Amino acid sequence: MRHRPVYAAHSLLPGVPLPGEDISVPVPRPLTLINYPNPIDSPVICNRRHIPHSWLCDPDGIISRREADEVEDMLLFIRQDSRHKCGKYGQANYHLGVALINELPSGVDVDDLASALLSRWGLGHKECHDGAILVYAKKDNLVALKWRSGVEPALHYGMAHTELMRQISVGFSNLPTGEGLKNAVNLIGQRLTTPYAPPRSLMQLVVIVVLLLVAVLLIVGTLVTTTPLGVPKTRSEPDDIAAQDMLTKIQNMARAGQYDPTLCPLTLKDLTVGGSQVAGPLFPGVNYFPDALFEWQLDYPNDPDPMEFAIRTNPASVINNVCVDLYLRKLQNEYPQSISDEDVRGWLAVGLTANWTIRPQELDA
Repeated sequence: MRHRPVYAAHSLLPGVPLPGEDISVPVPRPLTLINYPNPIDSPVICNRRHIPHSWLCDPDGIISRREADEVEDMLLFIRQDSRHKCGKYGQANYHLGVALINELPSGVDVDDLASALLSRWGLGHKECHDGAILVYAKKDNLVALKWRSGVEPALHYGMAHTELMRQISVGFSNLPTGEGLKNAVNLIGQRLTTPYAPPRSLMQLVVIVVLLLVAVLLIVGTLVTTTPLGVPKTRSEPDDIAAQDMLTKIQNMARAGQYDPTLCPLTLKDLTVGGSQVAGPLFPGVNYFPDALFEWQLDYPNDPDPMEFAIRTNPASVINNVCVDLYLRKLQNEYPQSISDEDVRGWLAVGLTANWTIRPQELDA
């Protein structure tokens, strides 16, 4: 059973300061992009006087203290129950902050305010870039959700972000502000604590059912065709044909001197994950799977693009300005019986002067 934080019990006494509590710190007026307070460092100015640190700032007193404490509990739950991989930390937690304001400063939109506060508050682990912030302007009825790169796989995949923001906006429009805020934090928390749980629309449920049926058929097919345990899988003609088709596409891409977006390298570690592809940071037309790219950037924070890393560390793998080695290694991983290390080295050595071909099966003998 989860215990509420110690401040929650005191929240039953609204307006009563804690012993020794400083209630004299004034809220800066008017609130601006520059002087909006940080609840982690200055909870008193953020209307969170009864706790030493907070992840919620409400300097205008838009919601009640009881509502604020409930939201604080929800933010604590996210910090405790969310999990993601993060370098030296192993498994780390996402950090979500909330900022409320009655009216946006003149000339500042809600996205600008959210971006500025995300940078200034220092949410999350520095090495993991796993902080996010929700900002709501009551009088303007505008909401923004901003996050650092480490939160990208959890919040921005497929149509998840669009649907999430729609549900949050509807909540703020149809519910009292406190309830709308709790609805928003709950929706965000579901995505941060349950990896990749997209909204269940009717069409998505149909897609899920179809995918499950396909998975069952694949499993049944595997059980029928898999060789006995301990017996190495032998080469097959269909595998050779499929590998040759991809090999030809890779060589044609190199000959054209530009990347083919239909061919998707993952990372040099060949992370096998699914999902919608996203463009790489540096190379137009080079796509990656979102969480594969995220894993790469966690392991190689100084080399954000695996293609750039491959080119820089292995110039011999570049043919006609295309880093074909990354594609060939991926192809080898998919068809290990058809392609050997010697094959890859041979193709790179001959370059584009001859057509790359899968060696005949009789040469395996």
